[in-house]
Amino acid sequence: MSQLKDKELLDIMADFPKHELTTKQRTTLLKAISEAGSQKQSRRFNFQRLAAIAAVFLLVIIAPILYFTSQGDDLSNSGSVKTEVVKKGEFFALMDKSGTPYYPDSNFGIPNKVSLLAPLEWIAKDQRSVSKIAVYLWGDYDKDFANKPLT
Repeated sequence: MSQLKDKELLDIMADFPKHELTTKQRTTLLKAISEAGSQKQSRRFNFQRLAAIAAVFLLVIIAPILYFTSQGDDLSNSGSVKTEVVKKGEFFALMDKSGTPYYPDSNFGIPNKVSLLAPLEWIAKDQRSVSKIAVYLWGDYDKDFANKPLT
């Protein structure tokens, strides 16, 4: 009968014999109906709410860990590179064979040794400021640089 449509169910119920309930039967039936309606329905467990609470809880725990570990990487990597400053670099202009300067104030390094063709201001982790860097080395290639490590 659960598969019947509403109209079909009403048609079948109309064919039932018509009997009137006694007062006691009506009272018992109404009491059973009211008690059934007043009983709290068992609530099903809300898994979506539990998942949302769990996600927020994990975010609260993981976010600080990721934040502090990413900052720690920058500091720890800087200590692993051994650098030795021999002479402080300066900005200077390169000269062509006729003595005319080109790239004025954009060459940084030690004159007549090594230099970088670079901008005046370096901005850390800004990839727009430098797209290409030229390195100039002064000296005899075969004697000073060929198959030798640069220090």
